[in-house]
Amino acid sequence: MKKKAGLLLVVFYFGMTFFFKTEISENILLRISDSEFWDKYLDLFFYIFFTSFILIIYRKVLIESFRDFIKNVEKYIKKGLIVYIIIIFTMVITAIILSKFSIGESSNEIAVKQSMESNILIMSFVTCLFGPFVEEMIFRGILYEQIRNIKDNKLGMYIAIIIVSLLFAVYHADFQSMKNIQILAFLPLFFLGIGLSYLYERTNNVFTPLIVHILLNIFALYG
Repeated sequence: MKKKAGLLLVVFYFGMTFFFKTEISENILLRISDSEFWDKYLDLFFYIFFTSFILIIYRKVLIESFRDFIKNVEKYIKKGLIVYIIIIFTMVITAIILSKFSIGESSNEIAVKQSMESNILIMSFVTCLFGPFVEEMIFRGILYEQIRNIKDNKLGMYIAIIIVSLLFAVYHADFQSMKNIQILAFLPLFFLGIGLSYLYERTNNVFTPLIVHILLNIFALYG
């Protein structure tokens, strides 16, 4: 995928994510509307904004990837299903082990579920459509591709999977609100990242991990 445009998009994405967690952004947003409005719509606006950017920059790549996915749909679904089952099994086992140490869900998961209680339709679009699309393009379609291409062998693959999975887990974890061993709550997300990155490696098509990501989010929210 396009290197310079991709890297700029990744930097912008992480920059905006960090910015919206600061008091500066809060003060700016509150001048436009009240906190209730932003609690309801900010995530939706954020992901629609980046979805639009990605579609503009990578429209040709996405069209080609979609055609490839349709052409090889049976093979990709089979691989996706296997990885989906492994991810579910790994995350459940990890969650059970962590619960023994009184370690529960990550702060990101808790925040999503709290938002779902009052904004079911909006948060469904965010967590089951726009969010997975943007995240798969950022972490797998761009970051993984960039790191993977540095060393084109098995070692390069393992390095890319580990780095991207760590970044994926850290991105979804609020370490500022965690204390001591609670930091380990990010482990299920790390294993999720490994599964999705491995699936992308095996299919070289972002739609495969995207569909698995969507299904996992649906399972987590409504299962």
